Amino acid sequence: MSKYVTWYLGVVLFLGQAFPSYADDDCLIIPGKQVGNIKLGESLTSVRDHVGKNNMLVEEIPLDEDKHLKHVTVYPEDEEKQLVLQLDENERVEAIIIDRVTEDEVPCYHNKEGIVIGMTLHDIEKMNGKPFKLTGFDWDFQGTVSSWENGNLENVMRGLAVRLLPGADDKYNEIIGEEIFMSSHPEMQQVNPTVSHIEVYKYKAKKQTQVSN
Repeated sequence: MSKYVTWYLGVVLFLGQAFPSYADDDCLIIPGKQVGNIKLGESLTSVRDHVGKNNMLVEEIPLDEDKHLKHVTVYPEDEEKQLVLQLDENERVEAIIIDRVTEDEVPCYHNKEGIVIGMTLHDIEKMNGKPFKLTGFDWDFQGTVSSWENGNLENVMRGLAVRLLPGADDKYNEIIGEEIFMSSHPEMQQVNPTVSHIEVYKYKAKKQTQVSN
């Protein structure tokens, strides 16, 4: 575990909540809404006003002859604050993605419960108060939390996707592929993957289906 993660967890445990308010912290993640001053649904012009022209890199990625995808990186030169923005068809922010850029630098971003890049599966289990479900490894959506199993994080993580990845030297045979595994699986416990990807998206509650008698 990195020094930053260790320090942050210590502060959270000591104070209960490390940061007193949303407005005081530009590294705060608000699930389903925003990261720092960048909000879901806002335009690139608005984002540029928040972060400054020199802190936003917009690249055009060709999909075919007629279509291009805009890849937007915020704070491209700052490994601690770097973000990637996913845009909708109207070029408004649809998702905000936080990835670990290097092994040496951990992004500063966190939600008020203390979820940060670099936390281990064991850390997350303790915060949730029970085991949770995640996908197997070695495919496109590996290590994605699929259910908090009605634990402590069930409601507070709505609008926040988390992926945990094993280390390069970790060995495993059973927890692979597009299957769902419990975090309590013996091999998952042994590997103890770390949070390597956090994504903020607009949460849409599932509609309740009424059944008439």
